[in-house]
Amino acid sequence: MEVQILSRKQIAPSSPTPEHLRYLKISYLDQLAPPICVPRLFCYPPNEEGQGLNTTEKSELLKRSLSEALTLFYPLAGRYIKDKLLVDCNDNGAEYLEAQVSGSMSQLLDEGNSELQAKWLTLLAPDPVESESNPLALVQFNMFECGGVAIGLSLAHRVADGSSVFTFMDTWAKICRMGIGNIQFCPSFELCSFFPQRDASTPFKRTEAADDKLTTKRLVFNTAAISNLKAIASSTGTLKYQPTRVEVVLAFMWMSVIRLAKARHGHLRPSLLSIPVNMRKRTMLPIPENSWGNFVGRAVPRFSPEDDDKGKLQFHVFVGKVHDAVKSTLSNIAKTSTADDIVSLVDDANGELLEALQNPDLDCCISSSWCRFPKYEADLGWGKPSWVTVPKKPIRRNLIALTDTKEGDGIEALVYLDQNDLHLFGQDSEIMPLLCQEIQA
Repeated sequence: MEVQILSRKQIAPSSPTPEHLRYLKISYLDQLAPPICVPRLFCYPPNEEGQGLNTTEKSELLKRSLSEALTLFYPLAGRYIKDKLLVDCNDNGAEYLEAQVSGSMSQLLDEGNSELQAKWLTLLAPDPVESESNPLALVQFNMFECGGVAIGLSLAHRVADGSSVFTFMDTWAKICRMGIGNIQFCPSFELCSFFPQRDASTPFKRTEAADDKLTTKRLVFNTAAISNLKAIASSTGTLKYQPTRVEVVLAFMWMSVIRLAKARHGHLRPSLLSIPVNMRKRTMLPIPENSWGNFVGRAVPRFSPEDDDKGKLQFHVFVGKVHDAVKSTLSNIAKTSTADDIVSLVDDANGELLEALQNPDLDCCISSSWCRFPKYEADLGWGKPSWVTVPKKPIRRNLIALTDTKEGDGIEALVYLDQNDLHLFGQDSEIMPLLCQEIQA
């Protein structure tokens, strides 16, 4: 199976960006973002026979609507100038690629065909390094032989967090489906006025790993599996609340990574879990709800070998750690009344994570959650996607990504592991038999 790039084109905004908007300073929170792209893949099945647009017509519609969307999200058509910490909104455009896939959409969606799935996903969405010559937005329109299409969207993390990615995709889809004249939403790029640039002496850096050493493990937790995890967490009577589905799945993934470390080293090791927390609408600052850019805090629960109960890791303990850390972080965010308060919270959490990443005797898990974002609402005019996933190439061990299943009540979890550890992940004699579906990639 091959993915062949047929064409590349720069898509400029349909209307020129006004000169007074030419230069956009990034915020301090943007400064802290790693120099990577945030890729997502939206898969759409083929039309019913004889109905709807063909793939050529779909691509032309996407290009026109993307050009219109870029008039609203004009920084994405510019280029990031690293030395000046700003985006030159020069209308050079987003990059649009057309690709032909020698296979059918059903093969990609075949959850049992995990080896093919893992190989294809990283080829269906561009993932460039950050540079002044690279665009901040890239779209790859993948055409399958069956008529199905997959849209790979990658936005530079320097200017966009997870919420921003889905805000853009949702707006672009509405423009494509209804026309820009029916769009009421307009993003705000004012975060720099709240969080001016500062000295960021220890920003996160992009790390690369050899392709042959890292691989992806994929687990799908359906409703029954999540109910079972909640029941296990609550069975001791220790928890005084009903854990959420994200809490139990994230706790399970973290605990499994800790088990891996024990198998690798022969003993339990301390561990830290990084959990992103969207700060929109959660502070006392008058920050617009439509703010676009990086506005994410971080919860950092820790595990110590002393937390272990005679060699038996307790699932409810990890659920409690995840719950308490997020609850505490949200409480602290809600108390912030100044930008300095927020910066202090972000710096403290980032400093804790960076220190942990440099400690060879401590294992770090970095998680992201795309649950509850409206990713399955991205109807471009030919129906909603049948699958939305993370097509990211593994670059660091113990990265965990969570996203909703299409039904909305399940969770798809991805974790990036050393190949030698793949067969050991999740081998919990009490919990794994209760997971109703397991897919390995």
